[in-house]
Amino acid sequence: RCYFNLRQFHSDWHAVATAATAAAAAEGDVAAQAAAHFSLANQSFRTSRLTTAVTHAERALALAEQVGWLDCQATCLGTLAGVAWREGDLHRAADLLTGCLALHRQVGRMEGVAINTGNVGGVYNEMGRLAEARERLIEAVDLRRRHASPGTELINLVSLAHCCHLLGDSQEALQNLDRALVLSRTMNNRRVEADVYSELAALHAAAGRAELAVELATTSLGLFREFANLRGEIDALLAVGLAHL
Repeated sequence: RCYFNLRQFHSDWHAVATAATAAAAAEGDVAAQAAAHFSLANQSFRTSRLTTAVTHAERALALAEQVGWLDCQATCLGTLAGVAWREGDLHRAADLLTGCLALHRQVGRMEGVAINTGNVGGVYNEMGRLAEARERLIEAVDLRRRHASPGTELINLVSLAHCCHLLGDSQEALQNLDRALVLSRTMNNRRVEADVYSELAALHAAAGRAELAVELATTSLGLFREFANLRGEIDALLAVGLAHL
């Protein structure tokens, strides 16, 4: 799943997960069925097929509950929260993330705790609960550093930078984005690198550095289009517009 996601091989991912679902059903392996349906849910979410993502995530959640697989239940709730977040249902997203976090803590999966603590911070950002968002995001970054998960730190640093920018702390925002840019390049994570460029563009646009902002936003826009990330494209286009105000 991670390989297909990072390499953007979505057709292959869908084909493999579909075959796995059929094979698991034929064997009557409930846990394997849960894993396969979750993979399809994740692939659907990554390609913005949100209704399909919900169908597979709910099926995976039901199967995981049958066999008491808490890890899978937590990740399914996280995916359902991601769909709610993307659809703008922020209160539902926050509720689902609360359940997700409780399960990750129950099984001691600290990377899951770090990821979803950061997700709560991101949802709070969009709800306007900025002080709470900053607290959650700082906690998420700290968890990453204590449990050695650079990928999680990368995502949370971008969200923290966005929050700091909204709170008017441009210096802290820039420091977090500089760190995130180094990590994204080190890890060759171009998807998050696009987010970093978009946030940097917005930051420089707000500071009146229009030429640099347009350059960064244009770079971000190209990456988002490469990944067919419509929400990212919108953010990048907004950054271009802000630079021209």
